[in-house]
Amino acid sequence: VSIGPNATTVCVTITNTGAATSAAVITLFAVPIKLVAPPPLVPNRKLLDFVKKVVPGAGVPTDVCFSVVDTDLALVDEAGTTSAYAGEYTLVFFDGLSKVTVPVGDGLSDLVS
Repeated sequence: VSIGPNATTVCVTITNTGAATSAAVITLFAVPIKLVAPPPLVPNRKLLDFVKKVVPGAGVPTDVCFSVVDTDLALVDEAGTTSAYAGEYTLVFFDGLSKVTVPVGDGLSDLVS
């Protein structure tokens, strides 16, 4: 995790366990855990971004990084209004089989590496 003035970069390392070069799609979700003043209906997760990455041969680790800003955590309520809500979130990297989670406090500024 790398925190900059305008964005936070979050990375996950993936490793090909097969014998051949392949591709992997990694998605990044924000999951609201505990919000201070949540809207009546809160999605169970929000897709922030995804990337298709070519993964080299067996055993070679590859970093997949995403740039995220606080406003990316904003949620859409039942009226279609997008608002930011203070509280706890978790960022989830998911490749379709396994996931890695990163807890986030009150916005990305609370992330620590």
